[in-house]
Parts: sequence; C-alpha cells; structure tokens
Amino acid sequence: MESSGRIGVWDLHARQHLTPITDAWWVGPMAFSPDGKWFGYGVCSPKYQRKVVVLDFPTRKKVGEVEALTGFMGSHHGFGWVFTRDSRSIILSENDPDRRIVLGSLTAGSKPQYFPGHGEAITVMAISPSGQILATGAGFTETNINLWEVPSFHPLGKLAGHERWVVGLQFSPNGQILASASADQTVRLWDVATRRSRWVSRRLPQEVWRVCFAPDGGRLFSGSSDGWIYRWSPDAPQGTADVWCSQAGLKTMTVAPEGKQFGGIRQGSVCLGQTGDGALASPLPELGTNNTCLLFSSDGQSLFAGTQSGEVQVWSVPHRRLLRTLPGSAEPVRRLRQDAQGRVLVVGQWKKDAEVGFPCRIRVWRVSSFAEIAQQEKQRAGVK
Repeated sequence: MESSGRIGVWDLHARQHLTPITDAWWVGPMAFSPDGKWFGYGVCSPKYQRKVVVLDFPTRKKVGEVEALTGFMGSHHGFGWVFTRDSRSIILSENDPDRRIVLGSLTAGSKPQYFPGHGEAITVMAISPSGQILATGAGFTETNINLWEVPSFHPLGKLAGHERWVVGLQFSPNGQILASASADQTVRLWDVATRRSRWVSRRLPQEVWRVCFAPDGGRLFSGSSDGWIYRWSPDAPQGTADVWCSQAGLKTMTVAPEGKQFGGIRQGSVCLGQTGDGALASPLPELGTNNTCLLFSSDGQSLFAGTQSGEVQVWSVPHRRLLRTLPGSAEPVRRLRQDAQGRVLVVGQWKKDAEVGFPCRIRVWRVSSFAEIAQQEKQRAGVK
C-alpha cells in the first residue's frame, strides 16, 4: 500500500500479479464480501475525509461507496467497517457527538441510514455469521459491548463485565459465542443467545488486543500487547479456561485453515508450531530475521511472510522450503490478505514514519502465477 492509494492484487493459483486497485486517497481497512464477489476498502483523504469504496472484484468496477460525515480521528475512532451478510450493504460509524451507526446500501441512488450508537466513538465491531447481529465496543471510558439487530439496529442488549474499553471482538463460526478482548487484560466468552458471560480468563500481564477463532470453532487465540499468544478452549468451564503461552517476544500470529498449525514471528524470525501442544519449533532460517507479518494461504499449503524491506516470501508448508520471493517497494509489509478462493494475495505496506491507520501502498498478486497485475504511480499525498 502507499499514500497514493494503490492496492496490489495477486492470483495465488495462477501465480500472477493482477491489475492493482488504485485510489487517490490513503487506503485503510480492507475486506472481501461474504460471497467473495466484492472487495471493499476504507480510505482517508489528505483533509481527513473518510469513506468506504466497494468494487466488483473481477471487473474492478465501482459498485458504490459510503462517505462518512465526520473526519478521520485515528484508527481506533470509527475507522472500522463490515459487510452485511448479503454483501449488499456496509456498516460503519460516525465520530459526531451522537456517535451514530451507519448502514450504507450499495444500491445506486440509496442514501445512508443512521442509527443511535454509543456515547463514545466505536472502536471495534463484528458481525455474526448469520448477519443478524452486530456487536460493537467503544472507547475509551465505555466498558460494555452493545448488540444490535441487523438491519433495524434495534438494541438487543449489553454485555457487561469488562472493566476497561473493548479492543477486539469476533463471533465463533457457528455464531453462538462472542469473544471479546479488552484493555482490562482479560478475554471473555459470551453466550449470544442468553447475553451472559460463559467464562472470563485470568487477568493477563498486559492488555489483550486481538481474538481469533480457529476455523472449526474449537479453539480461541488471543494476542496481548506484550507479544504473548494464548490458546483457550471455548468449552472450558467458566473461570478455568485452558490457556497456554507462546514464548516471549512473539509479535504476530496466524493460524492455518485446518486449525492444527500456527505461525509466529519472534525477533524477526518465523517459527511454526502445533496448536495441540503450543510448542514452537526452531526459526526457519531460509526466511531470515526481518519479517513483519504472516498469513497461511487459503488451502494451507503456503505461508506468506512480509518483510521490513517490502518483499513477500512464499514458503511451502508441506515441502518446508522457500518457493519464491515477491518483490516490493521500500516500505515494510504490515498486512497480508487473501480471498476465500485463494486466487489473489493483497499486500499492504506502510512507510516507517506513517501513523498507524494510514496504509501507504497496496499490491495485488495473482496467486496462480505470482505475477503482479499492474502498477500505477500517482502523486504522493502527505501523511499525518
């Protein structure tokens, strides 16, 4: 990614770099629609205007966009958004005094609908697999999680228990459990139907920033600000969560699609481990010591490793060897994403001096050939 708004796209099966997606504004959060046909990304202008742009992914034609009425205030203040289950609308939030929730239809000529939100700006949101429930958290003094019926946004209740603001949310694959991460240094699991807490972890040494279910829903992983990763059993009795800690200094983590293997980065080196015992193997020397982020391919056969130098290394999981290195610009790779079908790889890069939340370059590769689709340079906008 770059401040001129270029998104690189890669087809992982054909191993080709596809035509990049370009925008005149800074590019932020990205996501594929549930049906995989559309691709959306948040953008912010040099004057801090923000909106979400949605494209028909195969043709790159714009399907629609929803512009926020309030400007960008930081990556933790209303910059997140989600697709609705039918892929026809998006949900985001405003930073105005009412902190409203916005439902923006992608149908031509439609106007956004606004609904009451939190007392503070929404910091995180997640939508259930059925698309019928939206969970939101706000900061930095609010501690409750609000549940909303979609698309009416009628309040369904509040989940009370955290002592500080909520940082991460994710529904289980079956939609029955909601996991939450908080600055109060705990992880909680909530029964969505009863709105009650199923269990709460012991207080961890540092703030918990991320939660992620394994694809089968049988395990939950959380990441803390100190780099430690914990594995939890959603079926554990309340208050006795099964937890393990990775070795200290593990800064990022990705779980393989089958949920049995995970990868992490420690001091720039890539390590692989088995979720069964949580043990990390020795670092993979072929991948070097300047790695920044990881992602397993959709089929679990490859591991992508972004680097400080802007390259992406492709590692064969079954053959345990480096397959190739995708070239990049000088900006460190900060984020890797792949569509559900595994056709393209999206690489996000931030300049070292850029504020978090302002992606600078996005590259898109066709996985089947690992060829970059195309590149287009635009005048670089200033970074806050």
